[in-house]
Amino acid sequence: MNTATRLAPVGLAIGLAVAVGAAGFAAVRPAFVAWQDQLAAARADAAEARAQAERLAAARAAADAARAASDQQRATAPFAQPAIGGGFNPLAANRGFNPLAPRSVEAPLRDDTPLNPDFGNLPDDEGVDTVYYACTACHSVSTFRTQHLTAERWDYLLDWMVTDQGMAEPDPADRRIILSYLVAHFGADQ
Repeated sequence: MNTATRLAPVGLAIGLAVAVGAAGFAAVRPAFVAWQDQLAAARADAAEARAQAERLAAARAAADAARAASDQQRATAPFAQPAIGGGFNPLAANRGFNPLAPRSVEAPLRDDTPLNPDFGNLPDDEGVDTVYYACTACHSVSTFRTQHLTAERWDYLLDWMVTDQGMAEPDPADRRIILSYLVAHFGADQ
């Protein structure tokens, strides 16, 4: 047998394998292309979902910041009004002053006046009863014991409580007693 006849079956096998491979590839190719298209679409959908989640997170953060700014503006709005009667307004001089903001530590008393246990351990001085009943109708003694304000600020604070917080207007004599007592025992020099 010659070489050509010996190689003919091998050539036929190779040709047949190529033909079967080409036919198989042609049969499988549409499914492969469809799978590739689905994979690309899934990647695009995932990228769009991530972008949308980032946009939503940014919109929520912006809304939270706007809400916080609005809350802050509403919280300070009552204090931005001019002083009653055009007088001293601590907010104009000291932006953000809140006359009832709690302090973390109670400041020491200004003098050695003995304390009266019947009136919330306030200094036992003229007007202690008037101050106790006028002030503790709405809040505790510690609220004003911690303030230590100037005379102008105590006067402003009393006006603010009457006009903005619904405190009953004290008669002029009681107002003088209250202010004198607060300045004498819980006043500040500046």
